[in-house]
Amino acid sequence: MSKKILILAYSLGIYLLLLWWHGYEYGGNDQLEILPYALKINNSSLFQTDFHLTTLLRVAPNERTFIAQILAFGNGHLEGWTFFLHALSSVFLILGLYKIYSQFIDNQYIVIALILFLLVPMYAFNLGGNDIYYNQFTASNLAKALVIWAFYSALRKYFVNAVLLISAATFIQTIVGVHAFLMVSAMMIGSVLFEKNIKKLFRFYQNDELCFVGFVGLYAICCGFYLYLLLFNYGNDGLEAATLYQFFEFRLPHHFIPTAFGLKNYLMLIPIFVFSLWQYWRQKHQFSFVFLMSLLGCVVYFVGVVFFHNTLMFSTQWFKTTIWLKTFAFPSVVGTNFRVVSLDNTRIKKGLLCFVLLIFGVGFFKHQAYQFPFFQTENLEKEIALAAKNILPNDAL
Repeated sequence: MSKKILILAYSLGIYLLLLWWHGYEYGGNDQLEILPYALKINNSSLFQTDFHLTTLLRVAPNERTFIAQILAFGNGHLEGWTFFLHALSSVFLILGLYKIYSQFIDNQYIVIALILFLLVPMYAFNLGGNDIYYNQFTASNLAKALVIWAFYSALRKYFVNAVLLISAATFIQTIVGVHAFLMVSAMMIGSVLFEKNIKKLFRFYQNDELCFVGFVGLYAICCGFYLYLLLFNYGNDGLEAATLYQFFEFRLPHHFIPTAFGLKNYLMLIPIFVFSLWQYWRQKHQFSFVFLMSLLGCVVYFVGVVFFHNTLMFSTQWFKTTIWLKTFAFPSVVGTNFRVVSLDNTRIKKGLLCFVLLIFGVGFFKHQAYQFPFFQTENLEKEIALAAKNILPNDAL
């Protein structure tokens, strides 16, 4: 079996384990905002008196336009199409993680174990209620799958690939794309500063590489007008800072208010982040500038939101960048000088097998939802919804 097919098989196996551990959800949570949008794109008679959906269609493009259009391709088979997109983006994400971790660790079994450790036990720890993987398909799933490959391209100095992937992610999930653009920019600046060769900032091509100025310029060409339209359409909401803070404090504190992120998350993650920053900095690796930018930004965000209720800080959702810090921390934590201490390969395989069996065994007791399109489950809520669909007109709310 070729190496590429083997890596794909590992990725599919990891995805199946994630489905077993986290379950799969359809039709709830964040999908409540995008599935009706996709349905209305294909059938304008639906939800005609829904203020939110009619406004989204009237004020386009908006931050959900492109993901809704992608979902709308599944017209008539939306459940199956959504699951396919979830599987595709998840496997693409796992493959990207494998490629990045393999840049630092040459043992494939340790790489697989680290990916599972990130996506299973460490899934419970986050700052801002965000993570790199979700058990339902959202814009964030697809955007992060693209961004992980953008980081890999940046590590390999394929900056044209990186900026194109980040641009696609920006159209799909704006915050994820903009954060990735800033962090890859930080990587490029860090690489230049570590090499003490400022002239590289102004050299546009070298062995198919794109320099910093070209990188920024190409991103501006791809996404600048789109970002301007979003800012023009939604940049001035007229809400005072105090009112906006009260809204987020009541409705979304777990995403926006740093004091609501949970002490256990800070105690677990901040030491890991600081240690990883030190490890990367000691090795003069460009990831150190990703950690530095993110952590300094989190301090500014914390002060701006908690003490000053600054609306600009809210709009950055800066703590989302810690998703990438948690993702990139493990190679530096596991390795010493980015080389894992020599271990017997047989023992590593046995340890990985025990870890997989533990995930599988504990998964029996988690009672997750498995709302796959090929499983027709019945419940009271679904019966009520189907009855309402048969009785009420299309424009009923």
